[in-house]
Amino acid sequence: VVIKSTVPPGTCQIIKQTIQKTLDDRKVDIPFDVISNPDFARKGSMIKDCLVPDMVVIGADSPAAVERLKTVYDSLHVRDENYVITDPQSAEMIKYGVNAFLATKLSFINEMALLCENANANILDVSNGMGRDERIGSGYLEAGPGYGGSDLPKDSKALVEIAKAYGEDFMVLKGAIQANEKQKNKMVEKIKRTMGNLAGKTIAVLGLSYKPETTDMREAPSINIIKGLVADGAKMQIYCPEGNQEAKWRLHNEKDEISYCHDVYEAAQDADAIVLITSWREFKGMDQERVRMAMKDRFFFDFRNLFG
Repeated sequence: VVIKSTVPPGTCQIIKQTIQKTLDDRKVDIPFDVISNPDFARKGSMIKDCLVPDMVVIGADSPAAVERLKTVYDSLHVRDENYVITDPQSAEMIKYGVNAFLATKLSFINEMALLCENANANILDVSNGMGRDERIGSGYLEAGPGYGGSDLPKDSKALVEIAKAYGEDFMVLKGAIQANEKQKNKMVEKIKRTMGNLAGKTIAVLGLSYKPETTDMREAPSINIIKGLVADGAKMQIYCPEGNQEAKWRLHNEKDEISYCHDVYEAAQDADAIVLITSWREFKGMDQERVRMAMKDRFFFDFRNLFG
């Protein structure tokens, strides 16, 4: 029995005990193993991550069970050094640790971005310099409006609760979660501070999904930002290559203030400002002069530093 889901440490043991009790109650003797094999595939690159995994974690109490599961991965030609073989509890914890650390890293660079803005430093240069240190690495050092999606927010909060159940106060992770919520609100504050009174202003939002190449808007910064702007009286013209449909129900309460557009240029038409939230490749290649000429005013908030 292979568990792919992200589950609290000890879940495999509970499943094993439950199956064994069922067999005992029915007086049936069937040998079995329960293995933790957490999934690390990312939205937007799911097929690649499944077919060419960077890491395969196998948590089992039986060496024979490990070898049997490895035969499943033989067709993918996984190299020996890409396997992490451990016990079920450690395998379960690895998945939480990975996602919680990535959330913490993102929150850290976003906090650095706020500091750089106040100190007149360039966050792109700072993150580039930090990433060159091999102890840190360049991944997940792109400052932005906050992280979202299903995994990082959910698993970070879950690990805080798991720690609490074991009598530990996970202060670093709690700080990262709080910093992420602050970051989303800071984006609204920045727009208001720059533009002044938003009542009656038209703001174009580019990108709704929490990351490119997905429709997923769970915990997406765009939700907080759009709701905050609407609350201050702004009219919204929004466009996302894949996120418009999901936005229509996630932003149902704000529907009277939102116009959904078919492309960047429709969203920019007569807009006082553009807010770029998700770094879709389509936005990088847009005709900037055409966008500029379509706008009524020229405020541009590039929250992904897509244009440097």
